[in-house]
Amino acid sequence: MTAKSQDKPIGMWESHLPYNNAIGVVTDGHTLFTICNQPFFTYNPSSGDMQPFSKVNGMADIGMQCIAYDATTSTAVLIYSAGNIDLFKNNTFYNITDLKIKSIAGNKTVNHAYCEGGIAYLSTSIGVLVIDLTTHNINETYQFNFHSQSVPVNGFTGFGSYFYAITQAGLYRADKTSPQLQNYQVWQLVDSTDSFSYISAVNNQLFLANSRYVYSLVNDSAKKIYTCSSTSDTLITHIDGSNNSLLISEYHPNQFNGDVKIMDSGYNIIDSATSLGHPLQA
Repeated sequence: MTAKSQDKPIGMWESHLPYNNAIGVVTDGHTLFTICNQPFFTYNPSSGDMQPFSKVNGMADIGMQCIAYDATTSTAVLIYSAGNIDLFKNNTFYNITDLKIKSIAGNKTVNHAYCEGGIAYLSTSIGVLVIDLTTHNINETYQFNFHSQSVPVNGFTGFGSYFYAITQAGLYRADKTSPQLQNYQVWQLVDSTDSFSYISAVNNQLFLANSRYVYSLVNDSAKKIYTCSSTSDTLITHIDGSNNSLLISEYHPNQFNGDVKIMDSGYNIIDSATSLGHPLQA
C-alpha cells in the first residue's frame, strides 16, 4: 500500500500559476531569478531546484513588468505593471509601495531597471527613481525637462565614470560622483538627433537601440552598427549585455515568434536562437 499526504495543511491556500511564460531573467551567477506574467520563480541549473513564488507566499502583487539584480546587496528587484516594487533577498520579499500609491499624471510603467553598488535606478514616466537597496527607501528622483516639461525616461545605465539616461528628448549623461544628480542642469545632452528605447553597456562599449537599429556610442556620437531584418514588420524589442557579447531581441509579429541574436565586439552576428512568442529580455 502507498501512503499519500497533502504537502499543505487543510485550510492553507496553494497557488497554481503558469511558470512557462518567462518575460525577464537575471542571475547572480548561480541562480536564475525569473519573472512571468503573474508569478516569479528561482532556478538553480546545477541542482535543478526550482522555487516558485506568488502572492500566496510573499509577492505583493501580480502582473510583472521587469527585473534587475544587484550583486552588492544580493537583491533581485521585481517591478509590477501597477508600479508596485518588491525587493527579494534570502527568499524574503520587501515591498515598496511609493510609486504605486503616488498620485501622478500619466502611467506608472517602469521602462527599465538598472542596479549598481547597492542602488536601483528605475526609469519611469516621471524620471529615474533612485532606491537604496539596504534601507529600502527611494532617496531621490532624477527628472529631465524639455520645453519646461518633464519627459519620461526609457532607460538608464552606468558606463565608465558616467551615468547615461535615454529620454524622449535625447541621450544624457552625468558624472557618477556629482552630488547634485537630481538637478537637471548637471546632465549633459549627448545626442538629440536619434530616438532610443533601449540601452546596455558591454565591456568598454555603450550600445543604444530603437525598434529598427542598434547604435554604438563612439566619441559621443551614435554610430549605427546594426539594422534589424529587412522584413518591414520585424521589431527590436530589447538589448542586453552578456558574456562580452550584446544580445539583440527581435520580434516578428506576423509570424508570432522572435530571435535573440548574439553580436561580438566587432559588431558581427555570431549566433542566434529562435523563440516562440515575443522575446522581451535575454
